[in-house]
This record gives sequence, structure tokens and C-alpha cells, in this order.
Amino acid sequence: MTLGRLSDFVRQFARAGEGDSALLSADLRVLARSDRPGRITRLESPADGVLAALREPLARAGAASFTITYRGERYFVQSSVIVATGWRLVSWVPEERVLGGVHRAVGGAMATALGFLGVVLLLSLRLARRVTAPVERLAEFARRIGRLELDGPAPAQSRVLEIQHLAQALDDSARGLRAFRQFVPVQLVRQLMAEGLPLGASGRLRRVTIMFTDIAGFTGLAEGTPAPVLVAQLTDYFNLTAAVIARHGGTIDKYIGDGMMVLWGAPTALPDAELRTCRAALDLQAEVDALNDRARAAGRAPLPTRIGIHTGPVIAGVLGSNDRPAYTAIGDAVNVASRVEELNTALGTRILISEATWQGVAERLPVRRIATETLLRGRQAPLTVYELLEDRAATG
Repeated sequence: MTLGRLSDFVRQFARAGEGDSALLSADLRVLARSDRPGRITRLESPADGVLAALREPLARAGAASFTITYRGERYFVQSSVIVATGWRLVSWVPEERVLGGVHRAVGGAMATALGFLGVVLLLSLRLARRVTAPVERLAEFARRIGRLELDGPAPAQSRVLEIQHLAQALDDSARGLRAFRQFVPVQLVRQLMAEGLPLGASGRLRRVTIMFTDIAGFTGLAEGTPAPVLVAQLTDYFNLTAAVIARHGGTIDKYIGDGMMVLWGAPTALPDAELRTCRAALDLQAEVDALNDRARAAGRAPLPTRIGIHTGPVIAGVLGSNDRPAYTAIGDAVNVASRVEELNTALGTRILISEATWQGVAERLPVRRIATETLLRGRQAPLTVYELLEDRAATG
């Protein structure tokens, strides 16, 4: 058999294995190889490249499969022995040629998987935002309800049924509280919550300044005025007076017909309660005077107002029956304030304050001392009262 035919055989074998092959003699001489014309060489020849690097592994391994690294590249090697001649048929193929397709397939699969994962994450984030955004709006709406801020917009509709049910429940709660605040002053509840005071039956001894107001001649006015007109006029009047009270930090305890009972110093203590109350009384009279001027211009009867103020200790807290509790103040000081207001009728005055209140505003507001001590209805001890005059320094 010629070397040429051996080389053809080796080349065909190499093409079948997609690598390079060589036929070696028993003493490891190259008889034929797939990449070169037939000639016999020794494996020590540097020109043999990968094949030369196989000498030592072939001498040790004989017929075997193994790997070598040549110039930084790994090769798979298969060595078979032809028993009849002792020759060896050796094949080698670069790892990249064998596994490159696998690596590329794996890389492509990973890229596809990562792309799919990215799409899933984007969709998840988008879905999460669609869920969390309405939940965050609901949480803020609930916090507003907790602060009794009931006039803000209701949360937007949601496609998530459970979130929509929760939104509807919160909106129902807000509407219920909006209806409830027609009967309970929201500012009072806020103060009780801020002070950490119990909303159940309770009472604390406090020093407060109390204001009573009354509309002079209201009985005759009510008899001669149609009910719708009177209700509208009273609504304007109470809206105006309530705004003045709130501006000066007072708490409306209750409405008594056409009058009011107002507290300064409960539920929140105020070191300058007397001064605040007196200034509120002066502002209230000025606002009512302007309201009455507009009423006369419109052909309606005015609502002249009398005010009485007293300072003293009271029991302030949530009092009343279990089904009709109310925050209020009770005690002798309340009765005195009411009687001081009544004195305006006999004395022809508009704002009267007791001596206890005067001591808190002495030399800060103009007053006129009533010449004689006065006996209040239902009391034995006389009381000194003062007429509170317009504070021209503040108005001018």
C-alpha cells in the first residue's frame, strides 16, 4: 500500500469526524495525515503543530481518549491501535468545533430567556404600578379621613374588584362622617384627638373663659318673619359668628336657640383665654354690625347681639347619656357667664365682662366699670361687671 493511498484513507476518515487525523507507526512516526501530502516524519518535528504535542500523551495513553491544550486552545483526541500492524490512527478536533454550536445554542437560549424575563419583569412592574398606585391613593384617603379632612376628592375607580370595594367602603365612611359633622363640631373632635382625651364619658377641672351670646328681641322677630326667611338669616348669622370664634381659637359648646355658649381654654388650655375671648367679642360685634347694615339695606330686620363673658373653674369633658354624649362644661362659672349676658338688657350694654375676666385683660383693652356691684339672678353674692368698649387702638 502506498503512502498516497494511506493519505487518502486518513483524509476521508478526518472528513467523517470533522477534525484532523494521522496514521502513526508503532514507533510514532507519521505515515499519513489528513492535512498534508504523504511523507514519513517524526513527531518531534515542530512543523507538526498539534500532532507534535501528542507525542508524550500518546506514549503514555496508547489507545485512549483525552484532551490537550495547544497554544491556548483545547483539543479532543482519540487514539486507536490497529492490532495487526501496531499502527495508531489518531484524530483530534478543536473543542470549539465540537461544542461551539452547543455554546451558541446555549447563549442564544439564555439571551432569549433573558429577553423573555425582561418582558415579564416590565409587565410585572407595570401591573404592580397599576395595583399599588390606587392602593397608595386609598391609604392617603384613609389618612385624610383619620384627620377628619372629609372634603377632598374620593379615590379614583380601579379595575381590581377588591380595591374598588375598599374604595367604596372608605367613600361611604367619609360621606357618613360628613353627615355626622353637621351635629358634632369637627374642630372639637380634632382638639380632643390632639389632646389625647377620651371620647367617652370624662371630665376634667379646667379654668376657662366662657362667652354667652343672645339676639336682642328675637322672640318678636321670629313671630313676624316667615320661617324660610328667618332660617336663611340665622344661617348667615351663625356662619359669620362661628368663623369669628374659630379665628380666635374658641370652641362652640352649644347653640341655645338664637344664642351660643363658647369656651376658651377647653379642651385645649390657653394662657391668654381672657384676652382671646374679649377680642373675639369685639370682632363679633363689628361683623354683626356689618351684617345688620346689609340686612337693613335689603329690607330685613337686624339681629342686635348681646354678649356676656366670665372666667372661672368648670368641669369640662364628654358628658351626657350613652347615646347622646356631648363635650361641654358645667359649673358655677357657666351660670355666672349666662347671668352676665342677661345683665345687658337691664344696663343697655352690648358686651359685659366679669371682674375675673377683667383681671386677665386689665390695661390691655378699654373697659367701663359699672358703678355699683350687681346682684345676679339666682345668686346672693354681688358681682362687679365691666362694659367692654371698642378697642380703637386695634381698629384705627
